[in-house]
Amino acid sequence: MLRFDDIGNRLKAFRLGSGLSAEEIAAKLGISRTALYRFEKGELAKIETLEKLADLLQVSVPTLLGVGVEYIASAVSYFERMRQIEETAEHIIVLAGPISYVLASDGFDRALGEVLRESVPEALAKNSKALAQIDELMAVLRSRKETYRRRRPAILNLIAAGEMQRFLRNGLVGRLDLPEPVRRERRRLARAEAPEALALHEKMARELWSSGLKGPAAVRFMRAMMETVQD
Repeated sequence: MLRFDDIGNRLKAFRLGSGLSAEEIAAKLGISRTALYRFEKGELAKIETLEKLADLLQVSVPTLLGVGVEYIASAVSYFERMRQIEETAEHIIVLAGPISYVLASDGFDRALGEVLRESVPEALAKNSKALAQIDELMAVLRSRKETYRRRRPAILNLIAAGEMQRFLRNGLVGRLDLPEPVRRERRRLARAEAPEALALHEKMARELWSSGLKGPAAVRFMRAMMETVQD
């Protein structure tokens, strides 16, 4: 069954990733900005309007409706979808990169924006829209971190040793042709980040272990739950 609040969430994510403002999209569709925001809050939209939105945002209607696999081409849309899902998730499994962003330090945040900007090719760097997308991405990422710090869901972060090794060797960089003094400072930032992230992982693991049911108590709980849940 389709959930219109989920459709609204996807609509917002793809709008943010499109680089178009709410005013631009509303004008192209011939609706008010208020109506667009209502759609993003989960208000039912006509299928013809959804088709026009999908075409404008360059996604398929099934992706917008959440039918099957979601195909996401924009980093902003991807992380906005993650933020939305994490707002209600109790457990998060991460398989990406050497550092889990929500567990990273505020110092990592301060460097990340600069790293993303330096990774933009010069031809695109002159395009203010490309840099504006980075600002949008950083806003979404910080919102994700605020959500995590407020809710504290359980996180399982799967880290590849090879990725961690490259992160420590290369440092926190957007490209590899930076001046050596900058490279040294970025390597220092990476090496400072890894122990803090590991310490947070260890703290979380200890808290989960200490608060969880174990042994006979866990078995009794599971048996009682199975007996109370009826078909």
